[in-house]
Amino acid sequence: MHLRMLFLLVGLLAFTSAATAQTASVQILHNCADPGAATVDVWVNGERALDDVAFRTATPFIPLPAGVDLTVAITGPDAGNADNPVFSTTLNLMADARYAVVASGVLNPANYAPNADPNAAPLGFTLIPVTDVRAAASDMNSVDLFAFHGATDAPAVDVIAGSSTLISALSYGQASSYLSVPAASYVLEVAPTGGSPLVAYTADLSNLGGSALIVVASGFLSPEVNQNGPAFGLFAVTADGGAFIELPPASTQQFAKVQIIHNAADPAAAAVDVYLNGMPALTSFAFRTATPFIDVPANTDIIVGVAPAGSTSAEDVIASFPVNVPVGRYVIIANGVLSPDDFAANPDMRAPSIGFSLYPIAEIRSTSINPGEVDVIAFHGATDAPAVDLWANGSVELTKDLVYGTATGYLSVPAASYTLNVAPAGGAPIANFTADLTTLAGNALVVVASGFLTPDANQNGAAFGLWAATADGGALVELPPVTTSVDEETLASASLLASPNPATDNVQLSFYLPTTASVTLSVANATGMVVKSVDLGNLSAGSQRSTLRTDDLASGVYYVTVRAGRYTTIAPVIVAH
Repeated sequence: MHLRMLFLLVGLLAFTSAATAQTASVQILHNCADPGAATVDVWVNGERALDDVAFRTATPFIPLPAGVDLTVAITGPDAGNADNPVFSTTLNLMADARYAVVASGVLNPANYAPNADPNAAPLGFTLIPVTDVRAAASDMNSVDLFAFHGATDAPAVDVIAGSSTLISALSYGQASSYLSVPAASYVLEVAPTGGSPLVAYTADLSNLGGSALIVVASGFLSPEVNQNGPAFGLFAVTADGGAFIELPPASTQQFAKVQIIHNAADPAAAAVDVYLNGMPALTSFAFRTATPFIDVPANTDIIVGVAPAGSTSAEDVIASFPVNVPVGRYVIIANGVLSPDDFAANPDMRAPSIGFSLYPIAEIRSTSINPGEVDVIAFHGATDAPAVDLWANGSVELTKDLVYGTATGYLSVPAASYTLNVAPAGGAPIANFTADLTTLAGNALVVVASGFLTPDANQNGAAFGLWAATADGGALVELPPVTTSVDEETLASASLLASPNPATDNVQLSFYLPTTASVTLSVANATGMVVKSVDLGNLSAGSQRSTLRTDDLASGVYYVTVRAGRYTTIAPVIVAH
């Protein structure tokens, strides 16, 4: 700012002090892209207040009298007075208010491309005041910003970060509401409202915590039909003023699309905060929820930190994982338990540690390949469950020998309703679930085995089930357990109860018989091999109880099957000596 301007402003304030001692704070932004207005002078009440103000520069906040009419005129830089301005208006400012006044538009609209948006402001040169402007953010870890659409030939736009639309339908000449965002780095995509992004920019706000910014859309989308004026871009203006700060195009940075699924059933991780390279990314991220797909820099080392919900900074992180993904589409599943020694071990020697970890799955689809089908990936995320087979409708094998911590390839199935049968690898089903896909043609899903087979041996965590994540994220969708009647071939597995579980010397089995029948018990180990059989003889219909000795079984996970004529029911039992 020139010394001359300071002296003039001080004089102007002194001149008006008799009328009012009240002032307002005003920041003036020169965003008129017309080459004929590359440099202007600003006059207030006939006195030159600012001289040689260049395009894409801003003043700091300056005090101007409030409660009185101020005639503000704009002239070229060589004008001797304000008698023939290119623009003039009268402002009356509120006391103690803070304004941004944006010089925008073109000097002769007939020589420039029109704007087809019916909500756009007139294209002629003007001063557009924005009220309630902030000098700083309310939170030192955040950045407060609003956007101003100052590109005369651009349509109404949406501003998108990752999968989140930050600003919708912003027309030329309009300012958005304030956004408060964590002080991190973002990719901002600009799209015609409801359309695909036209351009993308990198907004690195990592070092600007506590600041308030104005992000200005500036220049022409089509310079060649706009007097070869400056090209379109996004620019940031700080409270200190000075030259606009250009947000660099993001085309040189490639991105991967990533969805994060929280499937860690440890009660201590029921909700977590997630940090990316030390900056907050997700807060109170709940068990059995998923993010939508978000943009993550590809081929870049990123440290994902997980902290208890309510954390105050990355110093509260309890687990960190390096992530570096190529360009592509991924699901990353947070799974496992924080203290493995406090939970039941996985019975399969091939399984990875059940400790809390991240499991990335690559080549994720956004939709099904065939629009009439549903494409499904299954992930085994139950820490105490053995390797499993997955069947559909009791006869179609979908996958075989799926070990904890691993995922299937895609399964493409018609959009119909199915019964999914989960069995220990090579064994009989232990649980059945309904997957109604009739309305999901064209979708791609991730189905996770979630929770504990034996909650009472796992800190009373969530019980085992199958849950589906859609591309939109949000709460996982439970696939309901199959409920059966006495007329069906298989009794509900819930009809067989085992106590105590884990067992040492024996376990008490409680079950229900729909009719009088000859009953046998069989015990299979984690591989599906039957290691014990007991003939209970002919039992009457109704509730039954039987004691099964377990002192002759090695420690481990077993599956007890009750067969009564054509009915069967199964329950897992842990033996711990």
